[in-house]
Amino acid sequence: MSRPASTLVVLLALSFGACARQTGTGAATPRAPAPGPEEGFVRPGDRLELRIFEEPDMSGEYPVDLEGRVVLPKVGSVQVSRFEVLSAADSLRARLSEYLRNPSVDVRVLRRIGVHGEVRSPGLFWVDLTMSLRDAVGLAQGVTDEGNPGRLLLVRGDEASELEGYERWALLDVGIASGDQIVVPRRSWASLNMPFIVSTFISVLSLAVVLIAR
Repeated sequence: MSRPASTLVVLLALSFGACARQTGTGAATPRAPAPGPEEGFVRPGDRLELRIFEEPDMSGEYPVDLEGRVVLPKVGSVQVSRFEVLSAADSLRARLSEYLRNPSVDVRVLRRIGVHGEVRSPGLFWVDLTMSLRDAVGLAQGVTDEGNPGRLLLVRGDEASELEGYERWALLDVGIASGDQIVVPRRSWASLNMPFIVSTFISVLSLAVVLIAR
């Protein structure tokens, strides 16, 4: 191969390599945004799922109202808005002990979020905050072939932030609140069409080598 031909091959290969790197997801270390000061507590708009041993009439799901209270059978209104998510069972057990003898209580804090974008069954879901981002996306039947799970978006009101670490973080770690939306974006055109780009590159490279070698 002549020197001009070999130089052209090197330049085209370098250009293709740069393009491939730009269309990838990058090698940044996954990180989670810091939760806000209120997101580790039960909040209005949440829902408590209670399982109380030998008390079927009190077991069930109860919405947290705008004042941060739930209304329980036999007990009435209970202020829960300052209960920590991870210790809600202990806090509620202490309150119920005023009415029940040694209550055995299991509590899950649920938040209502949307999962949209490139997922197979977008919609609204009640999620347990110990679930992972992968679990939440799984409720929408997973990511489509055109989705990019490596760059999820957390949308709250008019603001959107990127969530890195699709498999790493629990929903509580990223500060998911009731009303939030998790959006799976579409992969870039170059990423979706990489086989076509590769085949075109090889064809152009081969033609260039033939023409310069003559």
